[in-house]
Amino acid sequence: MGGAAKGAAGRDAAPPSDGKPRTFVLARGQVGDKLAALVEDLKGVWSPLCARKLKARASNTLKDFVDVAGPLGVTHMVLASQTERAPYLRITKTPRGPTVTFRIREFCLGSDLARVQKRPRCPPSLFRTSPLVVLSNFSGKPHLKLSAVMIQNMFPSIDVQKVNLAACQRLVLLAYDEETNLVSFRQYSINAEPADVSKGVRKLLQRKKLPDLGALGDVGEYLERGGYDSESDGEGLLGGVDNRVELPAGFGSKTSGMRATAAGGAEGGGASSRIKLHEIGPRMELEMLKIEEGLCAGAVMYHLHETRTTEQKQTTADRHREKEALRRERREEQERNVANKRKAQEEKTEAKRRRREERQRARDGDEGAEAIEAGDGHEDEGNAYEADRKAYIDAVGEEPGEEDLARRAPTAGGRGRGRGRGRG
Repeated sequence: MGGAAKGAAGRDAAPPSDGKPRTFVLARGQVGDKLAALVEDLKGVWSPLCARKLKARASNTLKDFVDVAGPLGVTHMVLASQTERAPYLRITKTPRGPTVTFRIREFCLGSDLARVQKRPRCPPSLFRTSPLVVLSNFSGKPHLKLSAVMIQNMFPSIDVQKVNLAACQRLVLLAYDEETNLVSFRQYSINAEPADVSKGVRKLLQRKKLPDLGALGDVGEYLERGGYDSESDGEGLLGGVDNRVELPAGFGSKTSGMRATAAGGAEGGGASSRIKLHEIGPRMELEMLKIEEGLCAGAVMYHLHETRTTEQKQTTADRHREKEALRRERREEQERNVANKRKAQEEKTEAKRRRREERQRARDGDEGAEAIEAGDGHEDEGNAYEADRKAYIDAVGEEPGEEDLARRAPTAGGRGRGRGRGRG
C-alpha cells in the first residue's frame, strides 16, 4: 500500500453505508511461512467483509492502515506478529481502540485439517456470507466481557426473524476455559442432511453412480455399515441430545449433493433434518495476555501477569494523561514552528520581489533620463538651424535653398555643427 494508493483511497472512496463491520487482517513484522498461511486462513474467517487482496509493504506503518480504514469503512484490525518466544494475535478497534492481545499457544491450518479428514467439506460458496458466532464462558470477569463484545462486534448482527437460513453456511466458535485460561478458536461448515436415514442409504442417494459392491455379500451390508463422517455425528448418541431440527421447505445446501430424501422432503427441507458440522479450520488455542485502552497503546486495562491496586491503576492513568498532554503540546509547538517557517519564507519571497521591482524601476528611470538628454541636443540643433535660416533671409532677402544650408542641417546623432553659409 503505497502513498499514491493511500491518497487515492482517501479522496475517491466513500465509506459504506450498510453499517456492517469490516476487518483488515495483517501480518506485522517478520513472520514465518506457517504464520503467514494462518493470516490467509483468518482472512477467510472474516470474509466476505474482509480485504482478502490487501497488500502491505514493509515500510507501511500502523498509522497508514488507520488512515485508509475510515474511508473504506474498516472498523477492526487483526494483527499477527511473531517474536523469538511466541506468535501473537492482536484484535483492535479503529481508530482509537481498545486492543486485545493474545498469545497463540497452538494453531493448525485449514489445509492440515483437510489432509487428515476422510471427506473434507469446504466449498468456496461458504465464504460468500458471514459466519454465525458462538461465544462460550465469556462472562463474569470484566476483561472477558470486554473481549466478548469486541469479538461480537467484528461480525454483522443477525435478525432472527428475518435471517435467511440458506445463508448460514459457517460457524465460528470461541470457548474460554477458566482452568487453563485459554480460548479455543474453531470454524465449522454447516450442512443439513435428512434424519431417520441410515448412512448407507444417504450415501446411496447422494452418489450419481452406483457404488462398488464387489467386496460385499449383498446390498444390505452396504446399507448397514455405520461410522461417523462429521464432528457432530455422535452427539445424539453420546450426549443424549438429538441434533434434529425441522427446517422450512426449500432449505438445503446446494453443495451437499442431496437430491431427495427417504422421508419425502425436497433436498433436506420440508422434513426432519440433522445438522452436521465439519471443521474447516483454522484451529487455534489463544491465551489472553492484556487489554490496552488505545490502538495498540494506552493505559493497560488488564494484564495476565500483573495485578495492580487501585492506586497503581490511578498512577498509571495519570502518567498516561501526562504523556498525552506532553505529546499534544509538542505537536502544537511543531505546528507553530511550521507556521512560523512558512511565514518567514513568504516574507523572504516578498522582500525579493520588492527588491526586484525597485531595481526595475531604477533601470527604467536611467533610460528615461538618457532619452531626455538626447532630446535636448536635437532641440539645440534645430534652434541653430532656424537662426541660420533667418540670418540668410535678412542678408539676402529670400529663402535659402537646400544647398545653401546643407551644411547647417542637424545630424541624427547631434554631431557636426557647421558654421559656413552658402550664398547665391
